Amino acid sequence: MFFDHLLPSAQPPIPHNTFYTETSLPYTVKNVYTHNKQLFTQGLSYHTPYLYESTGLYGQSSLRKYAYPNILLSKHTLQNTLFGEGVVKIGHTVYQLTWKNHKIFKYHNSNESSLFLHEGWGLTSISYNLVYSDGTANVYFQSIDQNTPWKHLIVHDRFGPVPSINDICFHQGLILANIWFSDKVAIIQPISGRIIGEIDFSPLRSVTPYINKSDVLNGITSIDHNTIMITGKNWPFFYEITLDLTQMYMHYHIDYSLNV
Repeated sequence: MFFDHLLPSAQPPIPHNTFYTETSLPYTVKNVYTHNKQLFTQGLSYHTPYLYESTGLYGQSSLRKYAYPNILLSKHTLQNTLFGEGVVKIGHTVYQLTWKNHKIFKYHNSNESSLFLHEGWGLTSISYNLVYSDGTANVYFQSIDQNTPWKHLIVHDRFGPVPSINDICFHQGLILANIWFSDKVAIIQPISGRIIGEIDFSPLRSVTPYINKSDVLNGITSIDHNTIMITGKNWPFFYEITLDLTQMYMHYHIDYSLNV
């Protein structure tokens, strides 16, 4: 049910990498595609007909372009001093964040970089704005021609801010967010920052071979109106996931026409 109920005062504290919601969204695994297990995935972005992947770690960071879903077309390797993070394509330009370098790369006719105010974690776009996380509970909105954000949200549940926001995507009027070291994706209202539901992918971990606890769920992107793709750091598969958000739209009056 999509209703909030008061919890007993004895409710234990929520660990930093978890969050509370009463709404767990069902899903179906639509397709499974092979993924290079050597890749420390930091971000995914689908822009018809290509999938972009940003990978991390110093000396191993890269930007990869695939013919959807997993045919590698090109690879750009970052300098050894850079740690790749989230990625998104807006118009004809691909944007890639770095972690502690405070740089964002722009790939179009040439490769350019500019200063970035925060650490880079996850990256998506809403209405031609860069929308990104920095590992805290904050999600920032920044115009593509500016170096500082014009707005930020504090992602929260009923107990307060929820930090460790990792890769994010904008899907049908909602922000979907990986939470570092959680197998659950938070469903976030982009106006208020409120977590209104979750998608629990822990069953996928149990059937994904050759991964351990440090191989966290990370990498999420919108494919079409009812499909997303997910993977994890050093996961051997991409998972194409079908979601039904109908009840959530009805209850929360979400304007999914804003999807970009």
